Order: sequence, then structure tokens, then C-alpha cells
Amino acid sequence: MEIYDRVAKVVAPKKLKLKTAETELDKMMDKLNKKRAELKAVEDKLAGLQATFAEMKNKKETLENQVDLCGKKLERAEKLIGGLGGEKTRWTEAAANLGRIFDNLVGDILVSAAFIAYLGPFTSAFRDLAAADWVKMCKSKKIPGSAQFSLTRTLGEPIKIQAWNIAGLPRDSFSVDNGVIVANSRRCSSSSRSSSSIEVVVVVVVAVVVVVAVVIVVAVKVVVAVVVVVTSSSIVVVL
Repeated sequence: MEIYDRVAKVVAPKKLKLKTAETELDKMMDKLNKKRAELKAVEDKLAGLQATFAEMKNKKETLENQVDLCGKKLERAEKLIGGLGGEKTRWTEAAANLGRIFDNLVGDILVSAAFIAYLGPFTSAFRDLAAADWVKMCKSKKIPGSAQFSLTRTLGEPIKIQAWNIAGLPRDSFSVDNGVIVANSRRCSSSSRSSSSIEVVVVVVVAVVVVVAVVIVVAVKVVVAVVVVVTSSSIVVVL
């Protein structure tokens, strides 16, 4: 009994301390569980925020791509609008020019027909004088026509004229007018069923021949004038 009493006196305080420690342990475990629950809630919230952040980041990249694409589309649209604006101006001018050409068509074709029929053998200066007289006559008869007549502008075809130039036809207006005269004459019209290359060669050859003939005529006139002057001088000296 004495031994039991001594053991009981030693063990009883330890049991009391153990119970107190267990109580404190339970309290601390409760606090730990609460903190763990709070930590889990924070981790869950963090995971949700990270998912939202990733989603928002993807959305931001998508919006940036859309903004970049819209910017490029806007730039292309501005260029297109600018180009269409230029085309509007060009087509407006072209329509106005076509309107003037249509209004002057009767007089221009009338002068062109006379030009082809009568002025082929003559020089450029005489052609200009005759065409100017015909234009004045058309104006006096109230026939609409261009104030500055041009056979090339009225009947010439730019593609054909370019082909003639490539084939060797000089680019001056006199030579081009000769080509237009030959291309629109009755003889050339009847032979236009042949190939285009033959037509180009014929036009160039005839136009060059006309130019050479005119040059020869002018040269002969100059030689005759010089001979007359020399002869007159000689007569004066002799007298």
C-alpha cells in the first residue's frame, strides 16, 4: 500500500499534465484543422483565379489578334477607298472626254474623210492649213467638231500605231498621219482581210514612201530655188 501510494502520488500529477496536454493538443489540432480548411479554401480560390487569369490571357491574345486583323483590314479598306476615289476621278474625266468626243464626232469624221481623200500627197504644213479651214467651215455651218483637229486622235488606234513604230515607222505626227491615212483608205480596207503583220508592213512602207516623196519634192524645190538664185546672180555679174 505504501508503494502504491508513492506511485500514485508521482503518477497523478503526470496524468493531470497528460490530460492538460491532450486538451491543449485537441485545441491545437482544432486550430490546425481550421487553418488547413482555410488554406484549402485559399488554394481553391487561387486555382480558380489562375484559371480565370489563363482564360483572360487567352481572351486578351484573341482580342489583340482581332485588333491587329481589324487594323490591317482598315488599312486595306483605306487604300481601296483611296484607289476607288482615284478611279472615280479617272472615270469621271474619261466620261467627260467621251462626251466631248461624241459631241464632236460628226465634224471630226467629216474633216477626217476629207483629210484622207484629198490631203495624202501634201506636206504637213499644207495639211494643217487645209484642216484648219475645214474646221472653220464646219463651225460656220454649225457642225459640231473639235477646235484643234487631229487625224491621229480621231481615227488612230494606239495599239496599231505602237506596232507601226516598232516596225520602223517614225514617231512624228506627219508619219503617223500617213499611216492612219493608209490604214483607212479604200485599198487598204479591201486588203485588211490578210494577216496583221502584212498590214503593218504595208502601212509602214507606204508611209515611209510618202515621207521620202515629200522630202524629195522639198529638196527639188530647194535646188531649183538655189539654181535660180545663182543664175540671177550670174546674170547680174555679167551685166
